[in-house]
Amino acid sequence: MMMMLLAVLALGLLSLSTIELRRSAAGTARAIARANARLALQLAIGSLQKNLGPDGRVCATASLFDSDPASPGVEGVNHPHWTGVWSASKPDTKGGMVTPIKRDDSDGGLRDERATGGWPRTETLDWLVSRPAGMATPDPRTISREGDWIRLVSTGTDKDDVWVPSVAVGDSSAGRYAWWVGDEGGKAKVNLPDGWAGKLPDPANPGNGGYNHWLASQKNEPVLVDPSLHIEEAKKAKVVTLRNQQLGSTATPEAIKGKFHDFTTTSLGLPVDVAHARLKRDLTAYFASDGSIPDLGGSGKVTSPGIADDDRLVGPANPAAAAREGVNWADTRHQTSAPRFGLLRRWSRYASIYAMEAGNMAIAQPKAENPPLLNSDDSYDGTNKVPVAIGQFDTPSVSPVLVEGSIYYQLVAENSGTATAASWQLRAHIYPRVVIWNPYNLALQIPASSLMLHTNGGKTVELTMADGTKSSRTLSWASGGALAGAFYFGLNAITLKPGACAVFSPTQQTAYNGGNPGANLLSASVPPSPDRGFTVAIGSPGAVQPIQFREAPTGFQAQDYRMLWKNGSSGSTAAFQSLPQLSFVSCSMQYGDDNEVPVEWSNSTPVPIQAVTGTSYPVVSIPDVRTRDGFRLRWFTETPSNKIGSGSLANTNHFDIAPLGNWNPRATYTLRTPYENVTDVAPQFFGAYTRDLFDGAVSWGEMMPVPKDGIQQTWPFGQAIESPGPLVLFDVPRKETGIASLAQFQHAKLSEFIWHPSYAVGNSLPDPRLEDRTDRSAPVARDGSEKAMNGWTKAMLGYASGRTGGSQGNEQWAFYARWSIGNLPATDAVVHDLSYEVNRNLWDDFFLSTGSQAEKQSFIASGAALPNGRMRLVNRAGSADQVRADLSDFHRAASRLAIDGAFNVNSTSVAAWKAVLGGTRGTSTSAESTIFPRLLNAPAGEWKTGTAANGKEAWGGSRILDDGEVGRLAEAIVTEVKKRGPFLSLSDFVNRRLAKDDTGKAGALEAAIRSAGLNSSFEQAYPLVRDKLKDYADTLDNIPDGTRLDPQLMPSSKAWGAPAYLTQADILQPLGPQLSARSDTFVIRSYGDSRSSSGTIEARAWCEAVVQRLPEPVTPDSTGLNPLDPGGRNDFGRRFIITGFRWLNSSDI
Repeated sequence: MMMMLLAVLALGLLSLSTIELRRSAAGTARAIARANARLALQLAIGSLQKNLGPDGRVCATASLFDSDPASPGVEGVNHPHWTGVWSASKPDTKGGMVTPIKRDDSDGGLRDERATGGWPRTETLDWLVSRPAGMATPDPRTISREGDWIRLVSTGTDKDDVWVPSVAVGDSSAGRYAWWVGDEGGKAKVNLPDGWAGKLPDPANPGNGGYNHWLASQKNEPVLVDPSLHIEEAKKAKVVTLRNQQLGSTATPEAIKGKFHDFTTTSLGLPVDVAHARLKRDLTAYFASDGSIPDLGGSGKVTSPGIADDDRLVGPANPAAAAREGVNWADTRHQTSAPRFGLLRRWSRYASIYAMEAGNMAIAQPKAENPPLLNSDDSYDGTNKVPVAIGQFDTPSVSPVLVEGSIYYQLVAENSGTATAASWQLRAHIYPRVVIWNPYNLALQIPASSLMLHTNGGKTVELTMADGTKSSRTLSWASGGALAGAFYFGLNAITLKPGACAVFSPTQQTAYNGGNPGANLLSASVPPSPDRGFTVAIGSPGAVQPIQFREAPTGFQAQDYRMLWKNGSSGSTAAFQSLPQLSFVSCSMQYGDDNEVPVEWSNSTPVPIQAVTGTSYPVVSIPDVRTRDGFRLRWFTETPSNKIGSGSLANTNHFDIAPLGNWNPRATYTLRTPYENVTDVAPQFFGAYTRDLFDGAVSWGEMMPVPKDGIQQTWPFGQAIESPGPLVLFDVPRKETGIASLAQFQHAKLSEFIWHPSYAVGNSLPDPRLEDRTDRSAPVARDGSEKAMNGWTKAMLGYASGRTGGSQGNEQWAFYARWSIGNLPATDAVVHDLSYEVNRNLWDDFFLSTGSQAEKQSFIASGAALPNGRMRLVNRAGSADQVRADLSDFHRAASRLAIDGAFNVNSTSVAAWKAVLGGTRGTSTSAESTIFPRLLNAPAGEWKTGTAANGKEAWGGSRILDDGEVGRLAEAIVTEVKKRGPFLSLSDFVNRRLAKDDTGKAGALEAAIRSAGLNSSFEQAYPLVRDKLKDYADTLDNIPDGTRLDPQLMPSSKAWGAPAYLTQADILQPLGPQLSARSDTFVIRSYGDSRSSSGTIEARAWCEAVVQRLPEPVTPDSTGLNPLDPGGRNDFGRRFIITGFRWLNSSDI
């Protein structure tokens, strides 16, 4: 018995020992597996630090290579969720950094080497996955799962699962490991706290912070993807991983798991300039400065370039910037004419003046050129001695638009004789019509002003006399010589409400005073009437009564066709010359050279001449439409007569333009460029302004204004009866909001030239003057004759032998054209893609930290939200005083900050884009709509699809999208990202591609808006026909190609730019502050196993880490801001740290 007990005990002890041995062996295997998983994690972090530590890198997933970008899934890519790395900039031989964008201003400005095969998108630095030693860089499109591959992400959908090759640790008995790096920046952060939660835009309380939602999106909206994913604001802090999203939402585990590649709870982005591989610089600090901030650096090296008010927004900012770009400053062609950064700084100062309910604003007079660019004055005849600055363009202006200046006239025969001895004096009655428009979202106080209206001063009329004879008279208006035909008028002071368009007319019938413009007073308080006008005696009295007249030119006529509007009233024409310029509009084919081609009337329908007795009488008849002469902005629906009477371009679409898309009605200089569509019969049509042929649409009655608010009003782009209401387009920064988004600069006027876009910043329409050279940023000379004077010569502008009155011979037209704008074309390429240039100079280099000194103090002390509530203080190193100083420092602010929920524009997740686009959802009066307001307090409410495109909301309201439209937009954006990506910088995303294909015709967002059909209502109501015009030679004017403006590069609607017409800049206004071309937060999944000597897997381990890049460089330069050797061999960039870690089990994968 005892022996049996001992035997049982021995067996029991042996069994316990065996169990313990097994347990010990299992523990060892598990430890080895975990050790291998940790090894994999360390290797992944090392690869991440090497590849994405440097600033000059971008990242995206392999889904970019989708062979069918428009399809819902990803085709032709076996591993779409692998993360790739590309160089955004590379070191050059001179120690600088270069990008694919190169400049040669003698050959079309900027070009992109990617358009000719350089910098191929397949040329990645690496794919962030494990792979065995000796394996070539894998191609995620084609590599197949052969051998030991490990699944590190399981979403329930095979295509979205992530598999990577495993690697043996030493010999095969030591186990294997695998790792994968996922891009968190390409996902939408679902638990992003809204620093301005509970605050909605409120016109009654504009300072409550609610408007911050519309300038810098404060949240993402995953409810657009799945309503169950909504997280209440109070519960966001509890949601620290996607797995525990159920703590804040009603989402099921399956719904959450299926969104692994779309959503995240951990994403911070650094404000870095990937194009130049350095921290961004803070425009908020610059705007608060005196306009001059020096370079920052040490040891003779510039770490962070400074900024000055005189730095250029087009082309290299200054000679030092040109040198860094590898460009010879002397070869650049924007040195004089480029808008300056000082313009933006001074524009930002409006925020210290104007509240949301600002009342009336005195106009901000355009800065005067001092001294003028030319010796005496910037004109060819001495009439503009105080020209608007175009060579020192560093000051903003806010002034009305000169829409129209025209006259009608009629002839009256006054009999001052007796019954037996008649004495008939022919007298012209002149009816001027001047139209001024306030396009701003505040009332403008316009002081008394003066206008010179220069029309045909050599009209010849054929009179039919009472005895049946014919007689010829010349209607020489007041001035003579080169100014023949020039009328001078005074305009009453007026306050125009936002969007109002006032028609000024004479207030009484009186003799025209050729020596005193102020005596020829026009007012918007009275409608046009044949009883009110200015009279001019024509010739001497005669005994025979003239009863009919018609214009019958006997040769070339007219000295000029132009308007010159000045600020101030004048008591003499000499005083007028020295008044400050408001607007110069030339509609002269010949730029003021003598003898323009006249328009001839038919001889079959002369106009009756009213006969009266004495000199005091009522005029009862209205002027004939044929007497109309002058200029106006083109209409959305042009007159049939203008279309028919266009010579070689008759009945084509040459009149179709987008006046806000490719033109600049706020310009102070309007004239014909070398790149226009020009008709070859009088009156020659070109540009954004037009003259008129005889048509009922421009007759006296049809042009009658409508009274409103005590003034006579019309519509800038059509007849008064077509007006949907006030047309409000532009705003200024306000006290309650300041500037939080770079896209707010779309409201700043960045050119004084008519041929540039109205909304330059943030938009990406190509200049149609590029024609088929959309691979450049400026027109390319076709031959040597077009290179001189940047194209402003007779070779392109034309000439007419025999009808020139100047000393320059056949170069007279070109001479006058250049002289009209200070001879700038002699040195500067004044025709260029303004949007491309300014976007490139803004979106890469700069960011806005936002907030005043007091707001930043609260931000430091308590975490109170800045206006951009996504800003996070991530670097508190140093004293409190140093942190505070750095946050207000132009160079150092970025070293302290990160953007919560920063979003990588290379993302191909439709769900993520939906959530990001929906950031303003619920912040308008429509709780289930997403608003993209160009105007913060739009006067006409909200516009949505289904509302009339010609209604007041369309032209004075804000655009809202429903959830379906946001979804379509997100899908279209992803399609464009797949076509174009990776974007190598933020401006690369904002701008169109410099290429000859469709990517050269619009930026990614603009193309997506078109593809999603979000403006189809406007395209139907205001279609713009974009057919290519025929090439033809204007032989009358010696212009070899009369169609240099390509309609195919214009938008598809004339209404582009209406407040409810969604544009790219409208989207960028709230989204821009969170966007980046790279990510700084990553999730790493790693795997390890242990194996027996026979290769059997004994244990597995998985872990997950969240890794965050910080502003701190691994090896800092002397300033501590940037890496010591950016772009060099030893540049490991900025430091990564682990911010989260957990072990996973197989069900967590």
